[in-house]
Amino acid sequence: MARRAIGTLTAALAATALATTALAACGSSSGPTPLQVGQQWYSATARGDGSELCKLSTPARQRRFVEIAQHLPGGSGVSGCAAAVDFALKHYGGAARLGKFAGVHVRLVSRSSKAAEVQAANAAPLKLVRSGSTWLVAETAAVEPAAHG
Repeated sequence: MARRAIGTLTAALAATALATTALAACGSSSGPTPLQVGQQWYSATARGDGSELCKLSTPARQRRFVEIAQHLPGGSGVSGCAAAVDFALKHYGGAARLGKFAGVHVRLVSRSSKAAEVQAANAAPLKLVRSGSTWLVAETAAVEPAAHG
């Protein structure tokens, strides 16, 4: 009888361990949260890091960066997302204006399973979409308003 109790206890502990491992794996396999991506976005903006901003963007957002740069004075020959972002960020004020995005507090405005919106104080909201296990910025006016404020 004692052996059966020990066997039952061992089986219960093993089942609990498996369930805990499965839950932990489930949580750890997910990518960054929308808030983390928003924080990364604003930090990259503050540093003027075009390459990082492109990595955090959807392909459509990357094309939009190129379009914006090509419509700026002297930007007609700009191609590629990182070069376009670098060009646009310099046009809109460079480090002096963009540094205000360093260390901003990002808050979650809304979130569903496929879309989210985050915002930092005095900045336009970032609209994110789910892409596999991560979130990417799909829409923002965060770069353009720097010329106004």
